[in-house]
Amino acid sequence: MAPRLCLQARVRASLLVVCLALSAAVRATPQFARETGLACASCHSFIPRLNAYGQKFFANGFRMPDIKKKPSVPAWAAIAAEASSPDEGSNAVPISWDDTSIASAESFMKGRLLYHVHWMPVAHELELSATARISDHVAISAGRQPMITQFDPGLTVSESELGALAPVIGALADDDLDPSHHPFGASSDAMSVRLVAGTGSPLPYAEGWTVAATVPFSNVLGDSEDGIPFDAQSNPRGVYLEAYRRLGVDSLGISSFFGKDGRRFYGFTGQHQLGAFYVEAAASYASTSIGSGHAYSASVDWTPKFNRSLGFRVDRFDDETTYTPFAGVVIGKGPTAFKILLASELASGARPATTLSAKFRF
Repeated sequence: MAPRLCLQARVRASLLVVCLALSAAVRATPQFARETGLACASCHSFIPRLNAYGQKFFANGFRMPDIKKKPSVPAWAAIAAEASSPDEGSNAVPISWDDTSIASAESFMKGRLLYHVHWMPVAHELELSATARISDHVAISAGRQPMITQFDPGLTVSESELGALAPVIGALADDDLDPSHHPFGASSDAMSVRLVAGTGSPLPYAEGWTVAATVPFSNVLGDSEDGIPFDAQSNPRGVYLEAYRRLGVDSLGISSFFGKDGRRFYGFTGQHQLGAFYVEAAASYASTSIGSGHAYSASVDWTPKFNRSLGFRVDRFDDETTYTPFAGVVIGKGPTAFKILLASELASGARPATTLSAKFRF
């Protein structure tokens, strides 16, 4: 009898893990466009950034009272290619297909249980997460997800985060260093568990005050490529705390991380929209056992219409400053859309790092 009970306990534990591991943030999805019959511009000011209606749709569990979803395949895909400027001493243009992906996101039980699955076959990555509302104002989530909950750092015109959310501390950017010596990155993903409470909905982008506590099970890096962390570990690596207020598309928040290995992070982040202009800014202080540093970032983009946008971002890490102008165009307004983005990172004493990316979502 004991072995049978043990087997049942393992099955139940496995089901719980699967339910909770069904996380990362949800990007612009043709899946929702097919299900709702809405054009992309209904929820996005520019793919993938959400407008006020799109944020309400997210905060309400991927549903709205005035919309009845149509039966549809609960998935979407993207074919993506990115060409970057040649490495020094080379004429070859590196081309990456890493962002090519297949994904699915949906909610059940009247928006009380949400899941997200994002598979990138070229990059050999799988992101799984779920969020469960345990009351009208409290939710728990688990899986691979960004540390910051105030907003999705990838839902921007340039699809890249503010540098202050992924700080680099001088020589600490050396990839050969032990992960405990790298600064914490609030925009990085990690296998983690999270508790969120808010005056409104506890789901992302809800209006009102929100507090969150996230416990990562990996050493989250602030300077790793694409924010990918080291492998998950058996013990918690620290706790990331947030408090912020959202009013429409505007938000203001503070955050901090206290790591078991001595790492610390303190951040301030804000967003504001003024007509066709959208501004994001962040400041942070990060320290490890062998160093510390400050980082500041500001980004502004001008989006006069849904299908085109221009922007400029400044990131400063201690005494080093980078400037990144970018421009994007979207072709298509329905469940399928084609986006082209051009960006160039400029820094004193370094060659411009220019990238041209194209992504077809369907």
